[in-house]
Amino acid sequence: MTTPDDGTLADRIMSAMTSSGGAGPCSCEELADQVYEFLDSELADDNRERLRQHVATCESCRGEVDAAEHVRAILRRSCAEQAPDGLRARIVSQLSVVEVRRTTW
Repeated sequence: MTTPDDGTLADRIMSAMTSSGGAGPCSCEELADQVYEFLDSELADDNRERLRQHVATCESCRGEVDAAEHVRAILRRSCAEQAPDGLRARIVSQLSVVEVRRTTW
């Protein structure tokens, strides 16, 4: 049996996903390993419900989910601005130069 510090992140995720078999209560480690899949609704309904119930009763995990949602909201706001027209034109121009050079080699 491995401890939470053993193995790679992928190993821990696989262990968390297979150890519970989708049944029984969720652990804090399982939620931490699957927080983004949970937020993106990429889990099977029964597994998502297990994690949802855990978040509803675990203050620490609720804080982790809230923090992840907050970071995503900041990224969405930060990435919504468009580059100024002059910058966009210079980038397109440079991409054209790179494309021409690559085709003439």
